[in-house]
Amino acid sequence: MASALKFGYYSAQKELLKKELSVSVWPELPTDKELAISAYRKQFTTSRKTFAKTDLGTGNNRIASVSKVAKSSSISRINGQFLYALVRAFQPKSILELGTCLGVSTQYLFHGNKLAKITSVEGCPGTFGVRQGLSSQDSEQQIQFLNQSFIDFFNSVETQFDFVFLDGHHDGKATLQYFELLKPLLLNHTIIVFDDIHWSADMFNAWKQLKQAQGFRSFELFQFGILVKM
Repeated sequence: MASALKFGYYSAQKELLKKELSVSVWPELPTDKELAISAYRKQFTTSRKTFAKTDLGTGNNRIASVSKVAKSSSISRINGQFLYALVRAFQPKSILELGTCLGVSTQYLFHGNKLAKITSVEGCPGTFGVRQGLSSQDSEQQIQFLNQSFIDFFNSVETQFDFVFLDGHHDGKATLQYFELLKPLLLNHTIIVFDDIHWSADMFNAWKQLKQAQGFRSFELFQFGILVKM
């Protein structure tokens, strides 16, 4: 049953790219890149370390297991492949990721276009430190990792982006606020991927409002909500 559901989801991803975004060929993630990302992920899923995790939305602090966070909060393989396919198909030059977590999703974005400049923002100092504690990765020459709240980032950024992945602070009101702050930074035809739109009723209500945004096309794919600037 699980395999059938995954196949259906995978097929839906391919159909979205083909029908709605006019991508005729699904960009498959090469085996060597998949192995590299799996090895990157494994450093965290097998870790026995803990760290201080701060939820900037609520202000709550707790001691968290690196392994548990990697398994529960990092992007899944199938969703990572979808991010890779989007980036590979459209070849954005300037990518923004709001919510680095441990950087697994960042790796999928990077492998989609190794020439793109990626800015990845993580608000939690503890989570940021866990990722930063890894030995240097080749990809990090193209990636700027920032440890800031999203609001602080918007208050200082001057770069424009043609691909945005928003996977942090799962709050409907905050998501709508971030979208308004993003608007001046978007180039024509920018793709914005909102993760976890079904996280809560609040998040889904925010997505329903986002779908009505003037000047954007909208698509929905299970946990992803996608806007494309016209």
